[in-house]
Amino acid sequence: MKWLREAISDENGVVDAAYVSIMWALASVMGTVLFLCGMAAYSYFSCYTIADVGQGIRAQVPCVFDPQPLGVAIAAVLAAFAGLIGALAGYMAATRRRETKRET
Repeated sequence: MKWLREAISDENGVVDAAYVSIMWALASVMGTVLFLCGMAAYSYFSCYTIADVGQGIRAQVPCVFDPQPLGVAIAAVLAAFAGLIGALAGYMAATRRRETKRET
């Protein structure tokens, strides 16, 4: 678990809340995209329409998959993630400690 400690600490070895927030946001985005893809797959494989093919005969026909709503949903999640990363970058820039050099 040393890699996790290194991932959330800054150059001085201090844990930074922005890095922790980025990791939580990344996990949330990955979970959301996996959930969206899973629900789209479930919906596609379990969807059937009943079509009247003539003379009183009905047939069960698989639904047509339209990928646009899934793509739009994933794009919205990634856009929100980009906004979050931009806000955290601004936070990190504003709270960065400046090191001063001492002359002796």
